Amino acid sequence: MPAATAASSCNRDKFTALQVEICFRNLSVSAEVDCSDRETDNNQEDVPTVVTAMREMVAIGRPRTTQRVDRQGRYENIASSELQARQAPELARLFQNSAVHRHTVECLASRVNSSPDEAGRKGVELLTRASPFPQRFWPNTRSLTRRQLVLVWRNTAFLRARGVMSVFMGLIYGSTFFQASPTDIQIVLGLCFQAVLFLLLGQTAQIASFVEARVVLAKQRRAQLTRSTSYVIACCAGQLPAALAETAVFGSITFWLSGLDFDASSSSSWTRFLVFEGILFLTLLASIAWFFIVAAVSSDRNVAFPVAMASIIAFNIFAGFVVPKDELPDWLIWGYWLDPLAWSLRALAVDLYRTPSLDQCEYGGVNYCQLSDEEQTAGEYYLSRFDVPSAQLWVPLAAGFLLITYAAFMVLAWLMLERMCRRHEEDSTVHFTPSTKTTSSSPQSDGSYVIAVTPRSDGPLQDGLDGCEPTLNEAAVVPVTLAFEDLWYSVPADDADAGAARDLLKGINGYARPATMTALMGSSGAGKTTLLDVLAGRKPSGSVRGQVLLNGQPASDLMVRRSTGYCEQVDIHSDASTIREALVFSAFLRQESAVPEHEKRSTVDECLELLELSDIAGLTIRGRSREQLKRVSIGVELVARSSVLFLDEPTSGLDAQAAAVVMRTVRRAADHRRCAVVCTIHQPSANVFALFDMLLLLQLGGEAVYFGESSVDALKAYFEALPGAKPLPHGYNPATWILECVGAGVTRAGDQTPPFARIFQASGLYVTLAKALEAQKLERSEMVELVFSTKRAASSWTQMRMLTSRFRTLYWRTPSYSLSRLFLALALGLIVGALFSEADYSTYQGMNAGVGGIFLSLTYCGIVAINSVLPLVVQDRAAFYRERSAQSYNALWYFLGATLAEIPYVIVSSFLFTVLSFTIMGFTDGGDVSWGVGTIALYWLVMALFTLQQVYLGQFLAYALPGVELASLAGTLLSSILFLFAGFNPPSSSIPQGYRWLYELAPQRYTLAALVALVFGDCSSSGDDQTGKFGCQVLQNPPLELEGLSVKQYVESVFEMKHGDIARNIAVSLAFAVGFQLLGLLSLRFISYQRK
Repeated sequence: MPAATAASSCNRDKFTALQVEICFRNLSVSAEVDCSDRETDNNQEDVPTVVTAMREMVAIGRPRTTQRVDRQGRYENIASSELQARQAPELARLFQNSAVHRHTVECLASRVNSSPDEAGRKGVELLTRASPFPQRFWPNTRSLTRRQLVLVWRNTAFLRARGVMSVFMGLIYGSTFFQASPTDIQIVLGLCFQAVLFLLLGQTAQIASFVEARVVLAKQRRAQLTRSTSYVIACCAGQLPAALAETAVFGSITFWLSGLDFDASSSSSWTRFLVFEGILFLTLLASIAWFFIVAAVSSDRNVAFPVAMASIIAFNIFAGFVVPKDELPDWLIWGYWLDPLAWSLRALAVDLYRTPSLDQCEYGGVNYCQLSDEEQTAGEYYLSRFDVPSAQLWVPLAAGFLLITYAAFMVLAWLMLERMCRRHEEDSTVHFTPSTKTTSSSPQSDGSYVIAVTPRSDGPLQDGLDGCEPTLNEAAVVPVTLAFEDLWYSVPADDADAGAARDLLKGINGYARPATMTALMGSSGAGKTTLLDVLAGRKPSGSVRGQVLLNGQPASDLMVRRSTGYCEQVDIHSDASTIREALVFSAFLRQESAVPEHEKRSTVDECLELLELSDIAGLTIRGRSREQLKRVSIGVELVARSSVLFLDEPTSGLDAQAAAVVMRTVRRAADHRRCAVVCTIHQPSANVFALFDMLLLLQLGGEAVYFGESSVDALKAYFEALPGAKPLPHGYNPATWILECVGAGVTRAGDQTPPFARIFQASGLYVTLAKALEAQKLERSEMVELVFSTKRAASSWTQMRMLTSRFRTLYWRTPSYSLSRLFLALALGLIVGALFSEADYSTYQGMNAGVGGIFLSLTYCGIVAINSVLPLVVQDRAAFYRERSAQSYNALWYFLGATLAEIPYVIVSSFLFTVLSFTIMGFTDGGDVSWGVGTIALYWLVMALFTLQQVYLGQFLAYALPGVELASLAGTLLSSILFLFAGFNPPSSSIPQGYRWLYELAPQRYTLAALVALVFGDCSSSGDDQTGKFGCQVLQNPPLELEGLSVKQYVESVFEMKHGDIARNIAVSLAFAVGFQLLGLLSLRFISYQRK
């Protein structure tokens, strides 16, 4: 064949379903498989279906029919076993010996790429390039950067929340530390510490989006659409504008309002401000890069959030403020020099205190050069109080370190992401082991599928083989006929006219009888899902007119929800449950409480067999394929004994084989469970379309153009009579043909199309439909009356029992959430304890360090508890919305289950943290043995109560806000404010009078006061040190104004924390926990983010 002719032939080749089947039949000849009984479907769209069918025929060695599945043939021993084609390599070998393969080789040999066509040249250039990526590096990076900027810009809710939070917290910090004096170094450094900590905490909200974006990256990386390097650079560039704006707003308000320009008359004031802004900006970038790494290395969000919170605690510990550098143990000093927050705090302190006015001996009437042997200036003297090096060189060194840290973090993130993508590629590669050639006389025992043979049947299979279908209790499902007449649905119009409405459905009529399947078809936007939602009572807004009848009765909301089932397009379940547990949960909650439990479990077994899920019933829902999840969704509704089953696009996102499996199970459910199935479907394959009994076709605008039988004969009789309609070609998909006949309701401007809706209303089918609807009204007395006395089928006890059991299972099977908290409690308990193991709590500096250690412990428990619970709650909340729509249970019992499930894990984690930190920090040395045991038990109780309180606060935020990002931002805002006014920095006595109300409302204040007073405020009489309690010891090396005070007196005067208030503080903490619970319950009950 000449090259040009071959190229032309190859370019024109398009395999239809018929050609694909011919190819497989040629293969089946060598495999001794009979394909002659199969009917062909000459339709390009059905190629995947035909390939699936032919593959099954070749694999099992028997013809595949639509009427009966020859199960025995799958296991028969074909005489020539060496010709069996059961695995992909064997099929490939047969294909390589076929004429189709030879033709393909000839096409390649004919140098199709020599075509002068421009598209051909571009294709050759793409195929012959050395790089596997379609775009070069920099164009690819620019494309990804533009996409990342668009994604950031479109997340308006998140950007607005960050902007409001930056302004608000800037005002809070600036007014709290208003016009701070440079002589109060603890206040000034405390402000700088709070500022960098706030920026660090604020970026935790992006962890959820970072983790979710990995899925897209992995998919695009496998398809070689993008590089991991380009993605990382794009993420860096995409964060720059928002980070710069956030730093500028927050830094400006904080700097000028708090009076950090200590030398305002100097010309260097603006220089110090720009340095202040620059250090904050670099700190923010380093924080984003760090959380980018955390998201890259974590398996999911349940791991990422606790790890991020633990890293924040570590950054706080080694920052040099709560624990000064010289107070750190020598073997942990490396943490100080590697901590980005320590470098930021050091640079900010040097920038603020090395000013012309402070670089002198005389300041404020005090000669600071005479206060030390080193003749330090005022600025150097104050910096030395917190072990901060005073050389101005530390400012550029810190900027360089933060830049290097930012770059190093992004490189590490790239390495982690590249490793993740390569691991996904390896996991997606399927390896086949060639089958061993055997004969029936020499069986092997290696477990190969080919070796598992059974004797060939001498005669044909008996018709009784169909009796192997599951035996189901059909009487358990009440037969219900759904009818709808003159159904309209309207929503407010988008224009400004008050009271204007737009009709989405216009006078729709139809019905669905038991044991039938009705298809709702039409183009996108024709109103298929809208009609389904209206019939199922899932439209909370808008106006519905017309009638919906169930067995001739007007369908009330209770009747619809109790007697129908609804499968959404997206399959949402509590993914830690097994498939069987999901069905048992639905059966126990949605079947009448009078039904015995053994009968409910029997229904579950029947539905598992019906849906072909018995073999995988013990597997968790997490990780199942989309086709399996769809069958689980159908099963959840079937075990509820739903009389009418609504399905929204059940084949969406499925390949031809998976779609056929799902719809075959739906057909069996309709036949055996005697339920009416109403299903929206978009252009199904011919095999799937043949499963339906009735068809309701909608056109754009929400008008019906056909309702009647879906058989080919009925469709041909109606649609071939339409004006301008072409006859149905032989072997053509009838679903595609009818959509083409009416244009699917989509017309171009200027097109003249017949009024299909009016033609249908004038047809005999419409008259038949009207008579059928009227007959159903007359037959109402003969139908089963649907009566429900309660809103929910199950009793309150059953609801509580099933929900608490499911939450217990959810937490147990989500170790990424539960175990990560336990491991972090162990690690941080050891670290916090080790940091203060050598502290002398009788000294002024050691006493402040001890209070700081307790404050750090509360910070860890608070931010870890709030942020860790958010992903789990938001993820399971979607299942709650679906189950609440079906009236499965009361929101109270769901909330109670979520509340009780947390308690054991909180108790254990707080116990581990308390025992380690309390004992290693030396708090047990403050009294006798009985005092130590009692104190540690009460300390543990208070710590557990506070952790539980913060968990309930996190649950409330998750229920009240739309997503993890906003909930995390809200948690950051609340934590920043409440920990600021907890009474440590600034101390309770130094909080401005205008903010005392925030101090009184801060839950952290009461817990911190109880814990500090428990350890340092216990002393029966001042100055009595006979028992060795910390509170009775005299404070060593205090400032002059605190001379002679005991530890207890110091705690009471500066921090306002008294031992006699411990019981009151515990009671208030308990009240806060109960209050957060009530807020969470109200949010769960009255706030919904379900999109319908």
